[in-house]
Amino acid sequence: MIQFDHTKYLPSFLHTAEALSFSQAARTMGVTPAAVSKAVKALEGQLNCRLFHRSTHSLALTEEGERFYQEIKPIAQAMANTFESIQAMNSTARGTLRVTAPVELGHNYLLPLLPSFNLAYPDIKLELNFDDRPIDLVKEGYDIGIGNRAGDDSLLIARKLFDINIILVASPSFVKQYGPFNEPEALGDVPCIGYQRDSRCDPAPWRVNVPDGETKFVKPDNTVVIVNTVQALCELASLGVGIAPVATWSAQRYIDRGDLIQVLPQVFTSLAPARIYYTSREHQPAKVRAFVDFITEQLRVE
Repeated sequence: MIQFDHTKYLPSFLHTAEALSFSQAARTMGVTPAAVSKAVKALEGQLNCRLFHRSTHSLALTEEGERFYQEIKPIAQAMANTFESIQAMNSTARGTLRVTAPVELGHNYLLPLLPSFNLAYPDIKLELNFDDRPIDLVKEGYDIGIGNRAGDDSLLIARKLFDINIILVASPSFVKQYGPFNEPEALGDVPCIGYQRDSRCDPAPWRVNVPDGETKFVKPDNTVVIVNTVQALCELASLGVGIAPVATWSAQRYIDRGDLIQVLPQVFTSLAPARIYYTSREHQPAKVRAFVDFITEQLRVE
C-alpha cells in the first residue's frame, strides 16, 4: 500500500532538490524556509535516511537523495499531468455524454436539435437512450435525463422545460362516425385504445379535469387495443381504431398534419412537467453544463 502520508512532504523535497536552497523553495511554494526544512526532515525520518548534505552556506543531495529525486520526479510530473488533464476535461466541453429520454420526446424533440448541438460542441460524443421506463441516472450511469419521472433521488437537480397535458384524440373519420362527444360520460362504449407501460398492471382509468375544476375518472368500457408505447397510441388513433389519451407533445405533429383531432377539447389532465435532470451542481463537467444549457434554451417554455 502507498503510504499517502509521505506524499505531503514531496513538494518541499522536490522544490528544494531543484533549487538546492530551502529559501528559494520556500519562495516558490509561498511558505517559510522553516516550514520547508521541517517537511524535508520529516520525509528523511519517514525514509530513515538523509536526503541532503547541509552546511551553513550550501545544500547538496546525498547519494540517497539523488536517487530518490531521480525516481520520484517523473512520478510527480505524471501526477501533475493527470491533474491538469482532469481539470481540462472539467473546464472544456468534451468527452462522452450519456443522455436518456422517453421515446417520443427523444424522437420528436431531442433528435431535431442534435445537428446544431454537434456543430456547437464537436468534442462531445453523445450516447442516447430512448426508453419510456423510469431511469435511475446514478445506478445506470447516465449523465442527464429528460422527462417527468426521475424517482425520489433528492440529489438530482431538475430544470423545468415545459408542461405536459394529456388530451383525448381520435382521427377525423372516427369522430365523424362516433361523435359528437360533449362530455366524458358520452364516451360510453366507444372503441378506445389503452396504454399499459407495465404488463403486470391494468391500464389506468383516464383522469380528466373538466372546466369547473372537478376531476373525474373515466374507465373506457370498450378498450379494443392495449399498447405499451406512445407512438403506437398515436398511430392507431390516426388509423381510426379508437380514442386515445396522449400527451400534447406526442400528438402535436399528428394534429398539425390533420391525422388527429382533439376529442372533448375542454377536457385535459395535467401531469408533472417535462424536466431535464442531472446529478450535481458542484464540480459539474463542462459537457453537462453545455448540454443542459443548450437543451433548456431550446425547449424551455415559460
